[in-house]
Amino acid sequence: MTEDKVQDIFHGHTTHLNEREQITVEYVELLIMNPQAVTDELFDRLKQHFSEAEIVEMSFVTGYYNMMHRFNTAIDLEPQNGDNIVVKEHIPQKHFKSDADFGASRERAQR
Repeated sequence: MTEDKVQDIFHGHTTHLNEREQITVEYVELLIMNPQAVTDELFDRLKQHFSEAEIVEMSFVTGYYNMMHRFNTAIDLEPQNGDNIVVKEHIPQKHFKSDADFGASRERAQR
């Protein structure tokens, strides 16, 4: 896929994509935004263009990158710049429990 196509998809322009690319975008967007909306009909359309193994791989990769995006967003990490991880700003210490807090939680759980 060309960089121009990627940019078009990013901006919501998908009419120039072929049928295989359009169904991929439709599936991946639903998988990320509203996975309950993935219907049997959509899966049948996917199977016209992809094997079951390819659908599983697409689903796994999409889920993995979605999880990484959410994780990075939650702790303000930017993508890597070469070998360096870019942190947008300092994360206040209040976001993290101290070791003592974790120990107290374990003690309460054991009671």
